[in-house]
Amino acid sequence: MLARSSLTFVAALCVTGCASSSYLPTNSTRVSMAVEGGGVGYYKSGKKYDHLVDAVDGNPQALEEARTAHSIEVTSGWLFVGSLGLDAAGLSMLLAGQNDTVRAAGLSTIGAALIVEAAGFIVATHAVPHKLDAINIYNDDLETKAVMKRRPPVPAAVPTAPASETR
Repeated sequence: MLARSSLTFVAALCVTGCASSSYLPTNSTRVSMAVEGGGVGYYKSGKKYDHLVDAVDGNPQALEEARTAHSIEVTSGWLFVGSLGLDAAGLSMLLAGQNDTVRAAGLSTIGAALIVEAAGFIVATHAVPHKLDAINIYNDDLETKAVMKRRPPVPAAVPTAPASETR
């Protein structure tokens, strides 16, 4: 029963990741994000980037946030892989168990797999704020540079007072 719920959980995670957006960001120097075929794509200057690190290259602060997000995603990916390994081990122990001790160990291993899956999911959610920060930092920096490049408005001519009449 526990193995079936674990597999259902994994299947639900896989199915929910299959949605995609129909909006394609405009051709801009700003970094935009779009969901495509279950994955995320980043757009800048009309070009698609698969990795946020590549899209924000050139801005050290945004690049640091993007690298942090990538590191968190790698960690959560390894946790999910580990949980699948524990699921396989627990399921094989459960199915091949000749006695109650082996079956109990199989159920315990599947329980551990669920805990590792939950940890992987929690870790993965911590990457999202770093991704958004990287995009916002990059785009805000573009706007700041654009404002600094603009020339200040030409001051309006100061009206001169009419010459005073002498009496």
